[in-house]
Amino acid sequence: MRNRTPKLLALALAAVMTMGMTVSAATINVNSGDTMQNNNGIVMYNYGEVINNNSVVQYNRGKVQNNYGIVENNYGIVENNYEIVQNNYGIVQNNNGIVQNNYGTVKNVGGGYVVNNFGGDVEGERGADAQYYELPVPQNFSYEGAKKSDDRWWINFPETVTIKADDDYYFESASISEGLGTITVADDHKSCTLSNVTGSLANGGLTLDVQEGEYTPEQPEPEPEPTPTPDPTPTTPPADTSTAAEPASAPTVQQMEQRERPDPQDVEATERYHFWMDVKADLRAAADGEGLRVHVPADYTNMPASVMEQIRLLDT
Repeated sequence: MRNRTPKLLALALAAVMTMGMTVSAATINVNSGDTMQNNNGIVMYNYGEVINNNSVVQYNRGKVQNNYGIVENNYGIVENNYEIVQNNYGIVQNNNGIVQNNYGTVKNVGGGYVVNNFGGDVEGERGADAQYYELPVPQNFSYEGAKKSDDRWWINFPETVTIKADDDYYFESASISEGLGTITVADDHKSCTLSNVTGSLANGGLTLDVQEGEYTPEQPEPEPEPTPTPDPTPTTPPADTSTAAEPASAPTVQQMEQRERPDPQDVEATERYHFWMDVKADLRAAADGEGLRVHVPADYTNMPASVMEQIRLLDT
């Protein structure tokens, strides 16, 4: 008889649950297809239906109707909540109590409210007391000012979050989808500032180009050097009028002048060249037998060969 007692108790309990009678027990599971009415104990795993929860349902994957106690970790449906639902991943309909940490859906927020809505849907004029939007998983960077919940990172609207690159990394660039917020990269490219976020950034809304190494600012293109202005070409001396009389010697003077022509960059030599060119022009212009006085600067100690040749030709 003793050996049959546990089996009989289990059968009796199952019969009681199926009939929907009140059960008070330390810990119990409600299987799929079963119904528990008036729970005053602890339901660890509910896969069926609990009607009138006055105590605790820890993991609900079925349905809880009329919650007057606590439903922890809801993956199913809570209909008519008058107290507390913690960590909602499913649906809460007709919320007149508190839904804390909502990742799912809260429909018809009546006299209740939602605390910490992590990307879920909240229907009702009151909305959520704290609205969070999901951030990308950190890779070679970290968040400062973000909240970690359900092993994910979140930003609270309208707060600001700083994104910091890990050591030996920097942000080459950062962008955010239009209408989802603002992202600003610091001058040293070691951090970014994220603000005014209005939607989830976990699935491509935020793009961070994180590179290994040290950031090197782009160098401006050098300005093109101005095109140098060429020096004016020395004035070609007047044609030698004596070439007709002395056809054999005239080219010699011109050849000497070509060899004596200085570098245009040498200002002093150019001045001397033009001085002697003027002297030769004056010599050619003077009438036969007419004297010519030339003032030669004291530092002009060498007379060019073309000048001496010109004097020789005029004396013949």
